Amino acid sequence: MDIFISSVGKDLKPEREAVTREVLKLGDRPIGMEYFGASPEPPLEECLSQLADADLMILVLGPSYGSVHPGTGFSYTENEFRYAQKSGIAVLAFLAEKLSDKISAANDATAVKKYQEFLSAVKANTTYAEFSNPDQLAGAVSTAISNHKRKHGELGRRVTPFATAGEYFAWLLDPKKYFNHSWALVGRRDVLEGMQRFATGAGTVGILYGAGGLGKSRLLLEFANTFDEQAAGWKIRFLRETMPLTGDFARGLPADPCIVVIDDAHRYAQLETALTLLGEQRYAGRTKFILTARPSAKHLIDATLARSADATEIVDLGRIERLSAQDARNLAGQPEPRRRRSG
Repeated sequence: MDIFISSVGKDLKPEREAVTREVLKLGDRPIGMEYFGASPEPPLEECLSQLADADLMILVLGPSYGSVHPGTGFSYTENEFRYAQKSGIAVLAFLAEKLSDKISAANDATAVKKYQEFLSAVKANTTYAEFSNPDQLAGAVSTAISNHKRKHGELGRRVTPFATAGEYFAWLLDPKKYFNHSWALVGRRDVLEGMQRFATGAGTVGILYGAGGLGKSRLLLEFANTFDEQAAGWKIRFLRETMPLTGDFARGLPADPCIVVIDDAHRYAQLETALTLLGEQRYAGRTKFILTARPSAKHLIDATLARSADATEIVDLGRIERLSAQDARNLAGQPEPRRRRSG
């Protein structure tokens, strides 16, 4: 699910971090001001646009009413709550312990009145729980989200065009099938190391060329299997060729920085659409692409990248050549898995 986190930013930073961690632990995707770009207070329109795509809103209220938006006369948090209510987006609210007693000390007279009215609306229209510290809040959020899923289903869980390596290569990992990728990689270590350097280094688009049948896909599988996502802080996802990209396709990306792999990119009809992520503020700096293609399609790839990527951010990952005679013998010498009997 895509879960929007709404709260005052500065005064509730530890609480926001606790909620974000909990959402990620549950396998869901947090949406909040931290992901909107460099501005500490993004425009209200941007906040509401992100909220519109969410499946659920987590509302965290502390003593401060927060900054008032000059156009509406309400705080950003109250604007978000009102929008969620009007749009039918479910809201789970969490209130600092004895919040009513703390409002007067933390706000001026005008904000006190506004906040009291806002708090009354929250209590009347949502399920809410109280918390006394970030850890307690995290536990309450976990329970509330789990209960919501059991009652309503995982509304935001959908088939995504972005697959893990296990999902993408599943049909090639059965050693009993005649065509499979269960054999050990032979050679290609220099190319593999170049891909690993690109993954954690400079550049946003890496391109690997190779003729058909030389093992580009097998090399990608090895790259995914040997890349330590946790240590690098980057996830790896493979773009499924058969699933069209809709207007909200980026919702299928993980919340962490992500390396998107497109195998046989020259055949991918929506390559330019996928690469639009490089120009979107929300994904800039936290999205990389690895493309593989046949050498004969280099002109096509170059033309697409000229329209979609910064030339200084493109990295040549080399070209896969035929295996040496010794490597070919080593590959042929690997034990053959037992086949299923036909009939």
